[in-house]
Amino acid sequence: MISIRRATQEEWEIIQKLNNEVFVDNAVYDHYLDRTWPFSPQGIEHYKKVVSSPNYCTYVAFEGDIPVGHIVGGQKVINFRAVKTAEIIEIGVSPEYRSKGVGAKLIEMLKQWCKENGYQTLMVNSYSTNKKAIAFYKKQGMTPIDIDLEMIL
Repeated sequence: MISIRRATQEEWEIIQKLNNEVFVDNAVYDHYLDRTWPFSPQGIEHYKKVVSSPNYCTYVAFEGDIPVGHIVGGQKVINFRAVKTAEIIEIGVSPEYRSKGVGAKLIEMLKQWCKENGYQTLMVNSYSTNKKAIAFYKKQGMTPIDIDLEMIL
């Protein structure tokens, strides 16, 4: 049985480990992805911040005592849009727990937090070639609104 709850300040290393799994998976989509970042000083500072700052909402999914997924949300400032927007900054589910509803439950928890805090929209960023992630986000009710483009110099 999967249970989901807010992460505590002491659980930043759980978030770090779970997000490292995302980095490992995403390396195939981004040749410039720094796979050491989750364990870098900047990464550690980030994980400590997202579990302690009221500007972020971090949930962890557990099967018993085993952490199997996480989501981090927070405000996305877009000065030219007249809407209070939150974003999914990180989301990840351990490979053996994917396609079992854990990610959907994590998004549902974050959506509830967003509504309670006056957000009107929720955004997420995905690699354009990560078709499985995009299909998952669409299944959760999200629709594409823009695309980032990059050029190698």
